[in-house]
Amino acid sequence: MTGKHLLRRHRGVSARLARHYLWAIRSRIFCAFARLRGPNAKRKFLILDPALVGYQGHHAEYSHLLRGGLGSQFDVRIYCNLKAKTGLIMHLRAQPVFYDTNYLASDAPEFNLMYRARTRSLTAGLKRIDPRVLDPTTVAVIHTATPTFLDAVAEWFTALPVDRRPRLFMLFQFPPDFGLPTGFDRRPVRTRAREAAAALVAQGAVHFASLSRSLAKLWTDELGQQCDLMPIPVRWPDLSRSLASPERLTFGFFGGLRLVKGARVLSRAIPEFLKRNPDAHFIVHAPPEESDEEAVRLLQGIPQVELVTTTFASKQTYFSQFLRAGCILIPYDPAAYAVRMSGVFVEALGMGRLIVTTKGTSMAEALQSWPRSAAIVAESYTVESVLQGLDMAYSALLEREKSGAAMVDAETIRAYSPDAFCSKLVALMHN
Repeated sequence: MTGKHLLRRHRGVSARLARHYLWAIRSRIFCAFARLRGPNAKRKFLILDPALVGYQGHHAEYSHLLRGGLGSQFDVRIYCNLKAKTGLIMHLRAQPVFYDTNYLASDAPEFNLMYRARTRSLTAGLKRIDPRVLDPTTVAVIHTATPTFLDAVAEWFTALPVDRRPRLFMLFQFPPDFGLPTGFDRRPVRTRAREAAAALVAQGAVHFASLSRSLAKLWTDELGQQCDLMPIPVRWPDLSRSLASPERLTFGFFGGLRLVKGARVLSRAIPEFLKRNPDAHFIVHAPPEESDEEAVRLLQGIPQVELVTTTFASKQTYFSQFLRAGCILIPYDPAAYAVRMSGVFVEALGMGRLIVTTKGTSMAEALQSWPRSAAIVAESYTVESVLQGLDMAYSALLEREKSGAAMVDAETIRAYSPDAFCSKLVALMHN
């Protein structure tokens, strides 16, 4: 290795050490701030989220809804990533303890090494939690559990004294192979996950759960432990207010224009559809950090396509855009969503919107449980099939204009609410 390479490597190591040193100082400051609480006799409820970094996405959403749903019963404390936005930390009174997230890059050339390093880092983050907040009455929730984090939690938990072990709730939102490289032999990962789950169950009160029946069954088989079904928690708009009616012939796509959410398929189907139906309008949520660049480029400059390129400041802002659409597009990749459930799908059902999804997804399967829903299922994950689905939805929207169909499904809204989610979580933790 040349002197130039050694110097470059030394600078890289020095930069990493400096960054970790600054993070440690930052963590101490924010932990001190978070401990500035008045006397509180409530049971403690800990949200452990290494991937809580910014305002967008389900990580911030779960922190908000769990704090809102359980704040009256528990002393809710949130533990986030050291790289989290300062404003978010202050707003949530969060304590930054994690250096890494619980996600792994699927294209990592040395995946096993990265897996072990990530597990060690997550374990170190968990050990930074003040042990004084831990006891058998404390509830610790990991709302986005992964095999890597399962290993770390098991190592941390089993090392705790018996009188410092909280009750654990781990929610799996992704299938077991999420984040693994294509063609990767996942048997060692599966073995470690089963061992970690068995160790947790043997040492303390732990519940595993997921958000769809098929995903819960998959994780039950994966871990060799019971994985319960939980409702997707949605923060709905205020139904006591008059809700805006959808705009005429308007289609909406929300949640980031990602490849697994049909970005390439939609970006080719929409221009073709508009050639035949120029009076239609599309609202496409495509923030740069969550969207496919090519798909965004193909939709830019089309007058009937309104690209929303910023993250929504609040759930109210989100629904102000969502409710403009009479039809919600969920043409997701069946390979990625065969067992995963979409929150946007539940929101569309609750607000009585027409839905376009794809065959082979868990959403298409779940429609059998919603006989009141109006949905179109594209036969395949192709431009031609989705285009046909758009044509059918266009005709259905025209029919809705004539019939004035009811918009809100109160039963779905009750079943998929933060209250329903939190009530079931608390009930499980009392078992």
